[in-house]
Amino acid sequence: MEQELIRQGYKEATLSYYRTHWKRIITHFESEGEVFFSETVAMKYVNGKCDFFEKEQSGLLTQSNIYLFRVIRMIGDFQQHGVVSRRYLRSLSRVNEESHLDLLASFRKYCKGFDYSATTQKSYHRLTENFLSFLEAKKCFVKDVSPSDLTDYVKTLMGYGHKTVEFTMCGLRAFLRFLHSEKYLSEDLSGNLPGIKSRRQTRIPSVWAHNDLLRLLNVTDFTFAYLNKSAR
Repeated sequence: MEQELIRQGYKEATLSYYRTHWKRIITHFESEGEVFFSETVAMKYVNGKCDFFEKEQSGLLTQSNIYLFRVIRMIGDFQQHGVVSRRYLRSLSRVNEESHLDLLASFRKYCKGFDYSATTQKSYHRLTENFLSFLEAKKCFVKDVSPSDLTDYVKTLMGYGHKTVEFTMCGLRAFLRFLHSEKYLSEDLSGNLPGIKSRRQTRIPSVWAHNDLLRLLNVTDFTFAYLNKSAR
């Protein structure tokens, strides 16, 4: 994992911070007789250090508490996927290969050609950068990407919000279509990504009181009936 952080451009001071916490976590696991890493055991360590769960419930988590939690999540990510998938330092590029950097620049021009908004262009660039970083961590180049690589990448999105996953899939499909149209890939792999269905049960915003909703629905029903009668 340290080598992966070095690849992503983490500075020595930051690496030293992580090494210190890793040593403490290892000591805790050894004292518990644990041979393998487990986020459950690791979170017991975090909770013992700062009463994490109680502070989380009461909204009193400090920045240092959150940083300690991120150390655990980073190890968990790497254990599951072999990469550090979450952007713990947003200022880092995370992409090292020259060919991938060129692809990012070309994809940005491609998005401009489709008149995507500036916000969408920026977001798609970030999402594509994440995907390319994932490939580099797996020592895979774009020209060699396969459906199984896409499946592995989608797995790294576990735990993210529905809307975040949905938008990530949209950005990745756009990038895969770009790769095919520009002959970087002989096959359009965008169809190999899973479809994201909207949740059937969407919660009603809590700002609406029950009686207000009933009055609103009654007015809507009355208006609908009135318009139908007028149309006839």
